[in-house]
Parts: sequence; C-alpha cells; structure tokens
Amino acid sequence: MSSRYWGYLGPTGEGGPVSTDELALFLRERLITVDTPVRPAEGMRWEPLAYWLPELAPFAVRPDDTRVRPDPGPSNSPQPFADQPVEPRAPAALEELPFVLAPSPGPAAPSSRRGWTDRAPHPWRRYGARLLDAAVLGYPTALLLGAIGGVVAPTQTQGVITFLTTDLWGRVADIMLNVLLVIPAHAILLGLTGSTPGKWLFGIRIVRPDGRPIGVFTAFWRELRVWFQGLAMGIPFVSLFTLFAGFSWLKDDGHTPWDPPKRRVALHRPQGAAQVLLALLGLALLIAVRVWEAQP
Repeated sequence: MSSRYWGYLGPTGEGGPVSTDELALFLRERLITVDTPVRPAEGMRWEPLAYWLPELAPFAVRPDDTRVRPDPGPSNSPQPFADQPVEPRAPAALEELPFVLAPSPGPAAPSSRRGWTDRAPHPWRRYGARLLDAAVLGYPTALLLGAIGGVVAPTQTQGVITFLTTDLWGRVADIMLNVLLVIPAHAILLGLTGSTPGKWLFGIRIVRPDGRPIGVFTAFWRELRVWFQGLAMGIPFVSLFTLFAGFSWLKDDGHTPWDPPKRRVALHRPQGAAQVLLALLGLALLIAVRVWEAQP
C-alpha cells in the first residue's frame, strides 16, 4: 500500500494525519466510507477516498456483508476461517483509536479541548508570530549579552555596540545577529510547550502528530533550519526570496519544509473574535517594541 499520510473528514470533523493502513482499518470498522473526503497530508484538494486510494475499496464493509471471523476461543492454535452468518460487530468507537488526532482522548486531546483545532495553513499569522518573537525574545537576549560584555570586556563591548548602531554595515549585522540570537529562547519555549509568545498570540502551536511537544533538541534543529532556509540568516533582500518561497510552500503543500507532516503538525486557534483581538494585541506589542528599540 501507499506510504503517504492522509487527512480525512470523519463524523467528528477533520482528522489525521493517518497512514494508508489506518484508513483501511477505518473502512473495515465502518468509521468512514469510500465516499469520505480525503486529501494527502501535503495539502492537496479534498476528494472521495475512492479517488485517491481506489485500492482500498475491497476493505469497505458493505451493509450485506455479515460474515466475520468466529471467536477462536482460548486455544492458541490457528483456526481456519469459517464462513457463517453472525451478528455484525458494532464499529469501534473513535475513542478506541489513539492515532486519530481529532477525537482521541490521548495526548492530543488537551489541544482539542482548548480550541486548537484549525489545521488550515495561515501564512500571515505565522509571519506575524515570527516577527513578534524576534522582537520580544531577541531584544532581551541582546541586552543580556551586552550587560555581560560590559562586565567582562567593557571597551570591546562598547565598540561593538557603536558599530551595530551607527555604521550602515553594522545595522545590517545587527539585523542578522537578532535573527540568530532568538534561536535558543525560541527553541526552549517551542520544544517544551509547543508555542512561544508570538505564536500564542497569533494562535499557533507546533507539536508532534500525537499532540505532544516536539522537545528542545528537535526544536533547536528546526529553528536552525528556519534561520537558514526560511530567513536566509537575516540577510536583507535575500530573506525576501526565502520568505516568499516559504509562503508558497505553506499555501501549496499545507506545511513548510521544516515541519514535515509525519513529524510535526501546526495547530491553530480557529479564527474568531477572540483570535482577532489577540492578533491585534500582538501587532500592538510588536509596534511598541520596535518603537522602544528605535529610541536613542
């Protein structure tokens, strides 16, 4: 069977990503049908399951199919298949399938209970969250390093600060340095909680497919890839091309290259009045921090 992962629209809403084998199990358990809307985890269009995976049609249980395997009893020896009519077995409840993210009571359930149910791509919300995190987390980190440098090597530190704040190339270096300095704090928060100040305000969480945080080590390497592939190390003008490429990836595939759907899932707070107010608060905070940084 195909090794791809899929999203599906079940009786309780969108679920997944699940493997092709798990879709076959859903068909056998009558949780879905061959007409259930399905799409690849890469974010293509919704189509009936029979369109994407016609080879799964034999797994569908038809209403007149009432033959099931008899109970083999306590014996450990294999029992032959016996074709005899018995009462059809009731379909398994969704709660019995821990790999279904949306309704599962397992690790992913807290996210669903708190409203993190939107899986559609939101490029502008993610861009706003990244800008806010760079301002909120990068500036204090720079101040901390400056304070340490002022104690250890005050003359050299003052020279670096003067270069970064007055020289044209120094300002370019300051932008690139700020993008780099935010990585440790961002990785710690994202790895332990699944979110950051910017991502929380803009309604974004990055977690494993089972809903658990991705871990600090994984988050650190993810941030390095975002820094290099998504932000072009903060190099002016060059970063515009990488940002546009990231925007295109997210819109076309439903995920970014640094968040493969088999390893990480982006959950969003559904758009509504509360989320709009939080996003406006995030924008106001971003403007305030930028104005503060521009002060002499």
